[in-house]
Amino acid sequence: MGIRHLYTNLRPYASPTTLDPGTEIFIDGPGLAHYVYDQCLRASASQSPPADTNPWDSAISYSALQDGVIKYLHMLESCGAKIAKIYFDGALPASKRPTRISRLEELLRKLCKFHASYAHTLPRCADRSARLEVFSEKAVYAPASSPLPAPPFLVVATLEALSRGGYADRTSTVPGEAEGYAARDAIAAGGVVLTSDSDLLLFRGEGGGDWGVVMLKDLEVNFSTRKISTVLFRPDDIAKGFGLELAFLGYLSRCEPYTSFSALRERCVQIAERGKGGASVEEMGWKWQEFAAGYALPEGDGGRLLDPRIGEVLSLRGSVGRKKEMFLPVLWEDTSRASAWDVCRGVRVLAYSVLFPGDMSLEEISRRGHGISGTPVEIFPAKEVKRKLQAIISESQEKDWQARYILQQIAKTFATRNQPPPHTSILESSASLLSGGNNPTTGKEPASARWTWERIQTFAMLQAAWYSLLLLSEVLKETTGSEIALGILPVEMLDGRCFVDARPGAGDRALVGEVLLEYFGREEDEKDTEEYMEEGAGAEERNSKEADREGVWKEVGGKARNARKKGRGPMEETEVEVAGVGGRNIFAALVG
Repeated sequence: MGIRHLYTNLRPYASPTTLDPGTEIFIDGPGLAHYVYDQCLRASASQSPPADTNPWDSAISYSALQDGVIKYLHMLESCGAKIAKIYFDGALPASKRPTRISRLEELLRKLCKFHASYAHTLPRCADRSARLEVFSEKAVYAPASSPLPAPPFLVVATLEALSRGGYADRTSTVPGEAEGYAARDAIAAGGVVLTSDSDLLLFRGEGGGDWGVVMLKDLEVNFSTRKISTVLFRPDDIAKGFGLELAFLGYLSRCEPYTSFSALRERCVQIAERGKGGASVEEMGWKWQEFAAGYALPEGDGGRLLDPRIGEVLSLRGSVGRKKEMFLPVLWEDTSRASAWDVCRGVRVLAYSVLFPGDMSLEEISRRGHGISGTPVEIFPAKEVKRKLQAIISESQEKDWQARYILQQIAKTFATRNQPPPHTSILESSASLLSGGNNPTTGKEPASARWTWERIQTFAMLQAAWYSLLLLSEVLKETTGSEIALGILPVEMLDGRCFVDARPGAGDRALVGEVLLEYFGREEDEKDTEEYMEEGAGAEERNSKEADREGVWKEVGGKARNARKKGRGPMEETEVEVAGVGGRNIFAALVG
């Protein structure tokens, strides 16, 4: 995760160089994902100078990011570089928990700041009709920044791009942090690690100095000569000049982040002199030893491609004594409303229940209000797990099941809060996006017809539901050993521009009508309404709620009734027996 000023302090010890053709490159996957995103932002800024625009409308789409990732790798290969391996984190050590929480809080503060500035009126929408040009001779970059965090599923999009782009056999999600595996394999092959993380400089080879580290921001390509020029760090050679392993310099930098580099260097010299007299760095105490252990070269190999957060929770299966936490990403949402992660929480709990039957020690780390906190997970009983799995897997065999299911879950979340669902037009846009049948418009409508905070929150809820289903899908693959065909939509479908510009078809409108009629006609909702009345809610509030109901009824009208006659009941209440997938009963493997 980087150490303050480490790159800046060691930069003078790196050497300008041109990489030889055939140089094996080992890539830090998350670093690659964020670098490509930053370059796409800069390329976009060069096409339309930064202004007070709506970041949802001017956001870089996941499909554009995916194109950028593959184009970047092809650019390197066209210059003779050999992409040897790309690594993604599978789990982070418990010692980095405070840093992770701090970063989530920082991202949330950024989102809250934007919302506070535009709580009533969003900025104007941008016209992004030009094609994004990156990693080519024609590419032009300009300084750029975004008022929002990086897209929440940036790494998921990168993994999908690599899988489909011909790099699947060279990409893996490793059991621990990606950086250690990249350093280990680069040391063995005498190759180069490509990263954005200065931590890579703290790994040590076993006597060899042929391997190196290159920062993504330092790499430049000359398209005329097909040469890659950069600044190359040789960690082993730099360490020899210090007379001490670089990990200790990193340790001092972390302990004393505001101490000058010259003072740190002097301390290293003194300790090196003591070492000549028989003293050992290992004598510096257990905190140093704990720090150094994080830079020992790991063993083992990576597994199948997984989102790092999902890979991490899967790695906790069977673990004893370690606290179990699921770190959910910060979504681009309305921070004045309840968390979008409330949607499909039951789906995620179902996934955890399959992984950790009977274990009540798991917490989800996500936004709650204006802060990041943990929410305990109550694991479902085995019979409940089986029933819910049967319902979902049965439903997943039907056409457009995800659109129906996600819309049902969004409506259910509003019902739980005693709130009317989102406007019908927003739900229709959601249905259109999820069914893959939307026809984007030109994007030149006035801002009032496009992004609103209600649309933003519904879009965030849609994404939370999608990721919850992705988690369940990956858990089922891991626990049953078979590819259960839930058919989760690819991440590039979560395109905000397509969502806001969608032109729903008759099928989308009918689906929304069905969901709304189900929402207002379900027995559970009637019971909630009776309880609400009995609790003594004010007449004005009751009348407002009834008016909302009546308005929706008029809007969906006969279409909703027809859709209901042809449609299905609430999916979660469906009781079906599923024989299994591929001729085997998966439930026996899951719940016995």
